[in-house]
Amino acid sequence: MRLKNCSIGALLLCLIPLQAFALDWSKIRLNGFASQGYLSSSDNNFLADTTDGTFQYNELGLTINTQVSDKLRVGAQLLSRDLGEVGNNEIRLDWGYGDYRFTDYFGVRAGKVKLPLGLYNEGRDSDFLRAMVFLPQSIYNENQRDMLVAYQGVGIYGNLALNAAGDLDYHVFYGTTNMPDDALMFKTVRNSFNRISTGSGGQQVTAVDEDDSTYYGGALVYNTPLDGLRLGVSYLSSENNFKATFTNGATADGQLEIDNHFVLSLEYIQDYFGLMAEYMEMTTSQNFLSVTTTEKNPQAWYLMLHWYATEQLTFSVLYDVRYADKDDKDGNSFVAMGMPDFLGWRKDAGLGARYDVSENWTLKTEYHKVEGNELFTTVIDTASTLEKNWDYFAFKATFNF
Repeated sequence: MRLKNCSIGALLLCLIPLQAFALDWSKIRLNGFASQGYLSSSDNNFLADTTDGTFQYNELGLTINTQVSDKLRVGAQLLSRDLGEVGNNEIRLDWGYGDYRFTDYFGVRAGKVKLPLGLYNEGRDSDFLRAMVFLPQSIYNENQRDMLVAYQGVGIYGNLALNAAGDLDYHVFYGTTNMPDDALMFKTVRNSFNRISTGSGGQQVTAVDEDDSTYYGGALVYNTPLDGLRLGVSYLSSENNFKATFTNGATADGQLEIDNHFVLSLEYIQDYFGLMAEYMEMTTSQNFLSVTTTEKNPQAWYLMLHWYATEQLTFSVLYDVRYADKDDKDGNSFVAMGMPDFLGWRKDAGLGARYDVSENWTLKTEYHKVEGNELFTTVIDTASTLEKNWDYFAFKATFNF
């Protein structure tokens, strides 16, 4: 078993007063989950080799947390995942931090903390919290999960009471990240290095490592006086630096920047229905081997409706849209590079159902009809084999304890 970022553990220990080591074991809570899924797609692969169907989609998580004192809480989650070539059931630290809450309106978290991006990123590994198998991919892109799932650093948070006007949750953070070696982002960056290097007669890339990174941002969630309605805005700025190693042993640097990444969110939940909508924009730029790609401004939004037919059964409808560049929605820049125009957008119409068999067992299934491949990655597919119109199916069974 290998745990990433063992320094997190040392950081958490530093947060605990000496007297806290005399723990009340009755206050320690253990929870967890195990899930197995199946993915199948037509024409194009989705996150894994899915055109022939695959069971390489499972998760296993174990969470431990305890209230050390009235103000201090510590916890961590170990997570094992397998999604195609990612994870391979290796046990890793998903999150782990110390949380000291001075008052309702001010607290501090330090360690590895889930990014407060949109309304649902912090709970993306808690399957029971959502109705569908996957969060909307336009905002919560699984290809970039390891880059956007958590930060390692310090955050401040709190809840501000606004009396009759409701209340406001806030979370501001600064830190870094450390992606696992098999992250799809590493493989995508390696392909970018290779394309630029070999295109100019250079060497092949044998490996890409993360050099360092900087992340900062925050989120506000307004819990309105209208029962079930909350509004949110979140912001992220990040810089990831990479080092490539070539067949001759030489190395070179590369950089991926995301600026002004913001998400506007709305959620309205009542007894029999739920409405969720989010809108995202950002600016991205890359620099590999001193070659700077054109800045792009990805844009995305989705609308999702849930019908809570019974206490156990939920039906969902999703329409999910993403553009590689809001100023080039027709994909003309891809055509100029000799690639299909439909790499410039992705439009996903999905239907889903969730059935809670018991308090512990949940079954989910969904079907998506997709036009375009804006989220395609060269790790899984090649542009020349992609089809404009395709679909995918997902099934997932989860046991929570």
